[in-house]
Amino acid sequence: MEEIEHNPPKPSEGENSDDNIRSIMDDVVDSALQSQQESSKMAEMLAKNIHERTKKRGDKFLEEENPRRKDRYISDEEGTLEGIDVRLGTLSEYLANELRPIFKIKRARRREAKFKTGGDIGIIKRISELANNINAFDSRAWEKRSKPTDLDYVFTLLVDLSGSMSGSKSYNAFLGAACVAEALQKLAIPVNITSFTDRLILHKDFRQVLSRENYIKMWKTMNEEVQSRHASYNSDGWAVHNVTKQLKNQAGKLKYLLVFSDGVPVNAPKHRYWKLREEIKRTAHILKTRPIGIGIGSSGCTSVERYYKDNILCPDITSFPHKVVEVVKAIVSKK
Repeated sequence: MEEIEHNPPKPSEGENSDDNIRSIMDDVVDSALQSQQESSKMAEMLAKNIHERTKKRGDKFLEEENPRRKDRYISDEEGTLEGIDVRLGTLSEYLANELRPIFKIKRARRREAKFKTGGDIGIIKRISELANNINAFDSRAWEKRSKPTDLDYVFTLLVDLSGSMSGSKSYNAFLGAACVAEALQKLAIPVNITSFTDRLILHKDFRQVLSRENYIKMWKTMNEEVQSRHASYNSDGWAVHNVTKQLKNQAGKLKYLLVFSDGVPVNAPKHRYWKLREEIKRTAHILKTRPIGIGIGSSGCTSVERYYKDNILCPDITSFPHKVVEVVKAIVSKK
């Protein structure tokens, strides 16, 4: 008998395709499992690294342990010259760049048609006069170049350094004040920075030009004051009264007082008769501009809104320097 060869049947093209798909899927699954394992290892390493860094840095204000204190922690890096440089340089340059074109426009000499004599006649103004039967003798359509706007600004920044301002509040208040000072001194606009508790500390006189090292000294002085025995009090009314006297004596037409605060006044016994509301009204009368209260944190917003008619509220502490910069920009823009 002739043997019949039983050769296995050749797989069809469809079966080959199914095998390929299964092989590819197996590879994908294996790759996904491997990637998941690597991600888990990486997450464990990252968590361990963060824990070690936190422990090494001595950060006692972890959110799960003490959420109310976390925003009051300032790292060593932030208080260094390099740490301050990063924030200060960026924000001050931004403000200076925003103010320069405003000043350029205000300092430009423009032609105005409102005079009885002049070099040229303002056609549009004269047509309007003719429509109102104003004869040539009474015309005020002649043009002259106007004098540039006198940008006679003077600023005082008054910073509350009572105990509740310790940590990130005082640090961001310092940054806000320093950014404004750095930008305005580039534009030759006088600015004073004074802090208060039950005493006044002058950090920058009106026409003093500060160096990078001066800013470090300013921050260290503020940080020491907010932790001192003087920080038990914040005599707001007394402080506003005294800086208003200084600001009044400065040469300048447009004088502004900005007060950075995070709470209600707590007068020292020697200042118990000074009332903040009365001093705010007095300052507005003397300077012809109302003082602007800038509230730091949620409690500061409530207090500042209560005392100051002109107020800026900043519940987010970390955005405070940006808020101060925008306030100064708005003041200059509207005048």
